Amino acid sequence: MEIHIVIDDAVVRRTLRRGRAVALAAILCLGSALAFAGPVTHSFTSGGVISSSEVNQNFLDVLGYELQDIVGEHHRMFCRAEESERPEYAQFWRRLRRGEPDEGEYRRVGSDGRDIWIRASYNPVMGPDGKPAKIVKYAMDITEARVREADASARLRALDKV
Repeated sequence: MEIHIVIDDAVVRRTLRRGRAVALAAILCLGSALAFAGPVTHSFTSGGVISSSEVNQNFLDVLGYELQDIVGEHHRMFCRAEESERPEYAQFWRRLRRGEPDEGEYRRVGSDGRDIWIRASYNPVMGPDGKPAKIVKYAMDITEARVREADASARLRALDKV
């Protein structure tokens, strides 16, 4: 079995054989590749409160926070009020509490109020009782790509008016 991990145009390739030890090596390889490529990761309680044990520096750097600014706070601190007050946001957390993962592109807000776009997956981690013990998020900052896309769309709309 081969595992190819593609992150930000960098390809990390490992050829693996079958077996439990190899499966563990694959997991470690994936973790190393993700850490090397710089994903934005952190975890929440199943209720959405940010845990201190699993916030990486990339996350803090992208959003412009220090660890002490966010630990114990609810995830909604990274959302605009009009988004976190919508029924869809409550439904998002209900699905996660049921153990259903979620992925997509999301607008978040940095400590300075600027919009930050991420492509993320929110992954419930089940506890021994079969219920989500925590939610782990893996994300990539796609703000630059979204800005370029918006700029290109605006230019096309301007050309359509000519």
